[in-house]
Amino acid sequence: MNSRIHHHRILFGLLCSAAAWLPCATAICESIAVESVHLKLIREIEVPAREAGVLANVTVKEGAVVKQGETIASIVDDEAQLALARAQLDLQVAEKKAEAKHEVRQAQAEHTVASRNLQRAKDSVAKFERSVSPAEMDRFQLQADQTQLAIEKAEFARQLARLESSTRNNDLQAAKQRLNRHTIVAPFPGMVAEVQRFRGEWVEPGQTVVRMIRLDQLKAEGFVDASKIQSDLRGMRVQLTVELTPGKTEMYTGKIVFVSAEVEPVSRQSRIWAEIDNKDQRLKPGLPASMKILVP
Repeated sequence: MNSRIHHHRILFGLLCSAAAWLPCATAICESIAVESVHLKLIREIEVPAREAGVLANVTVKEGAVVKQGETIASIVDDEAQLALARAQLDLQVAEKKAEAKHEVRQAQAEHTVASRNLQRAKDSVAKFERSVSPAEMDRFQLQADQTQLAIEKAEFARQLARLESSTRNNDLQAAKQRLNRHTIVAPFPGMVAEVQRFRGEWVEPGQTVVRMIRLDQLKAEGFVDASKIQSDLRGMRVQLTVELTPGKTEMYTGKIVFVSAEVEPVSRQSRIWAEIDNKDQRLKPGLPASMKILVP
């Protein structure tokens, strides 16, 4: 008899310990009901053209699911391709000029010869005072000075060539960016909700080509009695119940992202919304749902 009581006490203790670790979806935690819950899009965007031109291709149709960075349309880019090729050639020429050292070497060699001639003349005058006339000495000195200036000029020209090479490299990067702007890509993973421009049409920068919506994440928006908001609800988990088919409900989880600081004067409610993962994309914007906030 004592052993049976002891056994029951141990079992009761284990059950209590397990209950302490259960998530807040169980009855041991409080929950706040959210009223008038509807599923809405978190993000939708009208994807624009970034360059003027004729649409060469629109690679997606309405309802297509695309990945982030996937090409959805392109604009004729013949001129941009030529500009890129020209920028590449200009950069190659500038790099060759920047690498060239022959002018500096020639100026250094000429300066070495002129300096030696000047030194010989000075040595000669030191031994024989009138062996070199003052006019000849001036000519030797002038040649040495001119060749020194030639070195400085050649080095300066090479520095300019390096700067020109940097400028041409910037021109090349700008040409690449302009070419890239002829390709229109998906800004996020989602679905093409509407195609507004088609192959052969002229587009201007900023004109919408397609409209995209993001479905892998939705927001469940509703209202909560302001008197029940005793602490910051942001980050708290929610439990969402949706009737996807008649008579069959499914449960999803998420977390509170936004709590309005405003209270409706009549209903005394505050608007909130939670971010819901929808990787299977079974949830659709506009569906009604019931939701409760799980308060730890």
